[in-house]
Amino acid sequence: HQPQKDTGKVISEEELGRMMKDYFLLQGWDENGNPPAVDPGI
Repeated sequence: HQPQKDTGKVISEEELGRMMKDYFLLQGWDENGNPPAVDPGI
């Protein structure tokens, strides 16, 4: 990884929250970042 220049840009906590929810959903997790329950099949 190469260090990036500081652009002075920031994102709000609201935007970060939206981005995290989108990421979690794309991973198949719930909106809190929890993966789906796994059925052990026993």
